Amino acid sequence: TTASYFLHFGIGTTMFPDWKILSKDGKFTDLISVSVYTRVNYINTIRASHGTIKVTDNCIIPIYRKQKYIKISAKNIQKYDCLIEASLKDIIKEEDKLQEINLIDLIPIHSNISIIVTPKIATLLANFPINESKEDRVKLREKYIKEGISLDNYKCIRSHIVDTIDENELGLIVKKPNVVTKPIPAKYKLTREFGRFYGLLYSEGCITRKYICITNSDHKIIDFVKMYFAKLLHRDKVTVYIHENGCSDIILSSVLFASLFRNNILGFHYGSGNLKLPNWFFFANDEFLKGFLSGTIDGDGCVDVPQNRIVICTSSETFAEDIQVVCSRLGYIASVKVRKRKGTITRIRDKTYIRNFDEYRVTINNLDIADMDLYDSIKARKLKGYINKRKYKRTYTNFVRSIDKYNFNDCVYDFKTSNHYFAAGTQLLHDCTSINSENIYT
Repeated sequence: TTASYFLHFGIGTTMFPDWKILSKDGKFTDLISVSVYTRVNYINTIRASHGTIKVTDNCIIPIYRKQKYIKISAKNIQKYDCLIEASLKDIIKEEDKLQEINLIDLIPIHSNISIIVTPKIATLLANFPINESKEDRVKLREKYIKEGISLDNYKCIRSHIVDTIDENELGLIVKKPNVVTKPIPAKYKLTREFGRFYGLLYSEGCITRKYICITNSDHKIIDFVKMYFAKLLHRDKVTVYIHENGCSDIILSSVLFASLFRNNILGFHYGSGNLKLPNWFFFANDEFLKGFLSGTIDGDGCVDVPQNRIVICTSSETFAEDIQVVCSRLGYIASVKVRKRKGTITRIRDKTYIRNFDEYRVTINNLDIADMDLYDSIKARKLKGYINKRKYKRTYTNFVRSIDKYNFNDCVYDFKTSNHYFAAGTQLLHDCTSINSENIYT
């Protein structure tokens, strides 16, 4: 289909949790998201739950064979050749990386969310419908100041007034019969602190219908969460509950903010086996992503001192792949291995627990951690040689485990994007265009 079709679902990146992609052989794969590049109206990235790379016999593939770099045709690939992996680092230009998110862009229409405005902005909104009388405009202004304007109505006139207002002054509330939530900001800067908050939330957090909670026992992490919770939603008070075992629950009460996570707008966080990052996440700036990794490492990460590396454990296969994508966006390749744990029975005191998910282990090399400069991660600093930066450029390779050959006599479809890349799950494809100064092709 076309970019214009996907624009019906909203500008930017849209999630499709219940959609499938149908291939010519009749097999389905889950469609995760489609990102439309708004400046020139083309499909930038399509993410699917899994994918394989298929090439024709004469496609040139770069490999390492017996520690030598060569480029050969696909028909001459052998088992245990090393394929060269390319990171996603250079796919998004620096000027196109997100520096902030605007909830007005992310929240779909037909919601029960209203926008609260300042008297100045209320005057601008009331003066927009030119067919209204002066008396009606005064009443409309008073109504906007007292009750706000619905998100749907604001989006209808937004393009006409957006140049005359500062949307940093806007706030969001939920209006239901006899219930009005406390306002939250409409815009959030994607700072390193915000990324660290995301990492700790996904690894140590819990989201209910009424609040967001992060549990930890490290006093440095507790102090950071308390400080940032108060800063995040402009709250004067954050609730802290201390357990007998020394762990603390830091609780931020906000029905609206919690609902944005539960409804996949700010991310999916409902059950450890179903974790998934929001799609705008992968277009964020590098500092935000580094903050996210540092928080995730301090939450669900562990330091493997003998191997001098860090391992992040999760029950969600999708979240493990998302961490891979984040690492790749920063220029590094993380590996994922699965430990079969589904159905395992664990007995704690008088209770019996049955695991519903396997365990996925994301491994990041120490030298990569050093290059990323995750200085705010408490655990990363414990690695030996962390302060020593890499002195050489690393090449990432993967062994060819199997080769399947098919006789093919049909059309070949050529997908084109402006930057030549197409992403499907953790696979990255492009049409043999140079991706770095050494003219390596994948």
